[in-house]
Amino acid sequence: MPFTFLTFLGTGNYEEVPYITPDGIMHKSRYAQSALAKMYCKEITSVIVFLTLEARTKHWDTSNSFKTELAHLLPGVVPTTIDITTVSSEETLWQLFNRVFDAIPENSEIIFDITHAFRHLPMLGLVILNYARSLKNIKITGIYYGAFEARNEKGAPIIDLTRIDRLLRWSNAVEFYLKTGSAYSIDKLVNETVGFIRNQTDQPDPVLNLERSFSNALKYLLPVLSTCRSKEIIAGNVFTTVRERLQTLMEQKNIYIKPLEPLYNRILQTVIKFENNSMANLLLAVHLCIEYSLVQQGITLLEESVISIILYTLGIDDIYNKDNRYAVSRFFQFIACPGKNYTHPRDEEQYRAIGEKLETSRLAKEVASPFDKLRDCRNDISHAGYNDSAAGAEKFLKTLTDSFIDILKVFNESKDIVESWLLSVTQWLLEQYRC
Repeated sequence: MPFTFLTFLGTGNYEEVPYITPDGIMHKSRYAQSALAKMYCKEITSVIVFLTLEARTKHWDTSNSFKTELAHLLPGVVPTTIDITTVSSEETLWQLFNRVFDAIPENSEIIFDITHAFRHLPMLGLVILNYARSLKNIKITGIYYGAFEARNEKGAPIIDLTRIDRLLRWSNAVEFYLKTGSAYSIDKLVNETVGFIRNQTDQPDPVLNLERSFSNALKYLLPVLSTCRSKEIIAGNVFTTVRERLQTLMEQKNIYIKPLEPLYNRILQTVIKFENNSMANLLLAVHLCIEYSLVQQGITLLEESVISIILYTLGIDDIYNKDNRYAVSRFFQFIACPGKNYTHPRDEEQYRAIGEKLETSRLAKEVASPFDKLRDCRNDISHAGYNDSAAGAEKFLKTLTDSFIDILKVFNESKDIVESWLLSVTQWLLEQYRC
């Protein structure tokens, strides 16, 4: 991977001072960048210097310039200079943005020096690097500032600001999790942080291991939802494991991964009601699908969950039996569409026993209508809208949400649901939708 050094030259009257890098390398120069070039002399493969016309005249195209020092420190590297202008308007700001962004090589490792940048450039630089990380697949190894104003008798420190970039990445990862349920970026940052801390000490730390195991468990929730894994959802282990590890983590006095701490209560609320081996988990999973706009998965889970819960309330243990599930679906069609030629499942020998049980279930009859609204949505999505009455994309989430609320109301009012926890979760979910 190419290793690129990005830096800016200003027009100040820079004084010579020993600059001290974060790893203790000292280099006396007017330019803090020279100390960084010395620090990374074995890694740097290219240098890009952004400078105004005035800076070029004063600190580049002269004797004893930054250009001269780079030639001595990096003899095999030919620097590239890119002319920039002072930002005086939004238009010139975007011009600068494009010049810097266009200069960053794809698939490269970057160190970024902001010592002599314009006052607005540190903030703009972080935005550009974050943008380039996504579009150009770069890795940001370091962001540095030579603090001439903090000099003492030993010299001036070069401050490592890379953690600010990491905080920006945390911000993006947390936002992405809250919107989509994907904890992939969070888990990646946790692993990076754990790796960094472990490199600093040989002593194992149970809190550090707990933080890592928590993020790894959290990462697994979305795949379970997005692939509609009903057996894992009912079993509940993937959810209760996250809750148990999180609750243990919240009891710790000292944690290492601080950016994740403000998220603890939000995560806890998403898994607080899940239990092991509970049919109520199916309804909670549908709720999360709605929260994360997993529309197709939510429709599929809601339909299949209603069938499972009906079988459960009828005392039928084998909820995965294909004939049992088909009979319930057929019964819903028969009840919801009386004008059509659907047969009652009891009229077929294969489904007679379950058909007779369904006929006595008030819950099955009452839930048939809201269930049937989902059928067309599921078929519409599964067949990619290849029909004359295909719905607009924006309608599916509303139909899913409205149907879910209607079904919850039927469950809440039904006397057929006798399990207290299933009823409690139903009521809790209705409260979430303010019903």
